[in-house]
Amino acid sequence: MNGDQFFTSFEDGDPAPTWTDTIDTTDGKPRSDHATMRTHPGGGPSQTYNARRGVGFTGVRSLRYHGAHRGDGPAFVVNRIFWVEIEVTAETELSYLIFPELTGGDLRYPSTYVTVDLAFEDGTQLSELGAVDQLGFELSPRGQGESKALYANQWNRRIARIGAVAAGKKITKILVHYASPHGPVKFGGWIDDLRIGTRRPRPHRPTPIECVLTTRGTHSSRDFSRGNTFPATAVPHGFNFWTPVTDAGSTSWIYEYHRGSDEQNRPALQAFAVS
Repeated sequence: MNGDQFFTSFEDGDPAPTWTDTIDTTDGKPRSDHATMRTHPGGGPSQTYNARRGVGFTGVRSLRYHGAHRGDGPAFVVNRIFWVEIEVTAETELSYLIFPELTGGDLRYPSTYVTVDLAFEDGTQLSELGAVDQLGFELSPRGQGESKALYANQWNRRIARIGAVAAGKKITKILVHYASPHGPVKFGGWIDDLRIGTRRPRPHRPTPIECVLTTRGTHSSRDFSRGNTFPATAVPHGFNFWTPVTDAGSTSWIYEYHRGSDEQNRPALQAFAVS
């Protein structure tokens, strides 16, 4: 990808984790308190509302995180994943996909109190610097959990312009960080498409046609819908619409993004339809 300084989808040939199941340390002491966590590559989630099961968001692999929070009070744990050497500029951006599981039907959503975190050469950490995601919520485990903006049992994209708070620093470790104010709980989920790179340029004044996104709302299924939408395409004021079809035998739900992918988690179309 152009401008990428680091990218992995955890597939064969992608950068593999430097560490698995390894708690980070400071001055030789584990960075954890009343919580444990495992982090290692795997397939993908088994319980989903609208995604293909057993695979990542892209490709067939992703990073698994899961653990336990003991006791009633706050707890945290930080696991190291990758060793890197990346200079942060004003335009550096962090992005990733996260799938927090709804563990045990717990409506406190403990699996959402997790972020991809970054350690810098000067000893600081991204979660301490006030970085925010694309929705304006703090990119820290507590900030993400308390935002209630991460949907459980679904893939969620998070993007943060880290250059706004960390320009001039050097990233040395990529971390997975859990921290929650309440327990005891079990938590778990998946991370995919982890990227650190130059922020993509945005059109200064997009034309109306550049604002059209026919796939908006189509990450849906019969089980969970974002408005019964499908990627219909037509000219302005058109009478007929064309749409790709992932299930040509269906009379009620002809398009399922992601769940309709093939065994290699690639988009699979059965037909084109007109309505």
